[in-house]
Amino acid sequence: MQVSPIAGMVHEPVAAQAQTRSADLDRAIWPERDAIDVHRAVLRSGNLLDPEREVGHVRRRSAAGDTFALDLRAPRTGDFVEWSMVVPPSEEGTRIELWVKQRYAERERMGGYLAYAVLVDDHELFEQDITDWQPRNSVWIALGASNEERRVRIRLRALRNCPDWNWGPAAAMTVERGRQEAWHGREDLRWGASSPYARGSEPVPTAVEPSAAEATPGEAAPAVPAAPEAPAIAASQGGAHDAGTWLRLDAARVRSGNLLDSAAVVEHARTTDPDGDSIALVSGGPRKGDHVDWSWSLQGGPGVRVELWLQQKYAEKPEVAGHLAYSVLVGDQVLFTQDVTAWQPRNTVWIAMGEDVADTTVTVRLEALRDCPDWKWGESSPITIERARAMRWSGSGTSWGASSPAALPAAQGAPAAAAPVARRRRWSR
Repeated sequence: MQVSPIAGMVHEPVAAQAQTRSADLDRAIWPERDAIDVHRAVLRSGNLLDPEREVGHVRRRSAAGDTFALDLRAPRTGDFVEWSMVVPPSEEGTRIELWVKQRYAERERMGGYLAYAVLVDDHELFEQDITDWQPRNSVWIALGASNEERRVRIRLRALRNCPDWNWGPAAAMTVERGRQEAWHGREDLRWGASSPYARGSEPVPTAVEPSAAEATPGEAAPAVPAAPEAPAIAASQGGAHDAGTWLRLDAARVRSGNLLDSAAVVEHARTTDPDGDSIALVSGGPRKGDHVDWSWSLQGGPGVRVELWLQQKYAEKPEVAGHLAYSVLVGDQVLFTQDVTAWQPRNTVWIAMGEDVADTTVTVRLEALRDCPDWKWGESSPITIERARAMRWSGSGTSWGASSPAALPAAQGAPAAAAPVARRRRWSR
């Protein structure tokens, strides 16, 4: 599987794009009523194998989040620093969402030295090597009703004795944002993460001694990681991967129409700027089946994994759900559908397609689920593809994941709309 055309793939994000996705904008889409003050978490450090060993750590609180690291250039096996927050008792259950960011570049040849894990009390949900995934990892954890406090922890630890390569500063972790809301599910300890390497508490492979000529962790990471000369095996996924190629978003195809009436003419709008590539329906009151698609063509061949950062601006208002939703498709197969009112933070989506998948397309579709009242739905509900990249993959078949807990698999579909109440007739954004 290859992305075509190759000449149109290379997209080096400009500085303005990185600046636009600042902490201020992230805060603007995070409801203050649900926000967790991540700076109030407790930090501790030590050694898992030797309780008497003293291990230093550093911490920096800022508008960008709560950053912590080992204060060691060459950590020993079992050295750790741990960030933890208390979840109060709840009669109905609690869902915690955390945005976790680590700065280390995706260099698998440097893997096997440090990893971070997310735990609830003493139960480990997953562990991930710090070299696997550099974008933000959006983690959500659903906890059932409990009369006792629970503790959510993020632990950065050394997997083996590390050479003196300034690992501490190079492997700093940041908890950027957090929020807490009611959870009405019956199950306890459900979780999800946007990183495809967060695959449960599987052991992280230990490192192979690199040659002295290889780069050390103290080096600055490039803005867009370069692909290695040959793919490397990721044990947590069972497939080959590289650092990938950022896609040129404006090279994607955008079209619109009606899924129920092929003769209908449906207008759409498209805006490409440093924030990404945005698509929207023009009509304030779209009809059932009206849609606009953003599509990338893929050619059969070596496997590929595509990652998309999706952002929609509509506020989380379940009372007006069931009118518009967006879906991600591979060919004609719908992977998931999500109501535009269900989840406002960025949705990080990954799709892995093996060598056995023929020519196909990856599509982001915004669709009207029913005839909508004229509430300016078009201008209120654009979908932005902020970033996209493709990388080699050696698995088989098609698999996917998403950071949004509202990304319902195709079999479940989007919720039906409730009949609009009178007070909503003149509502607009």
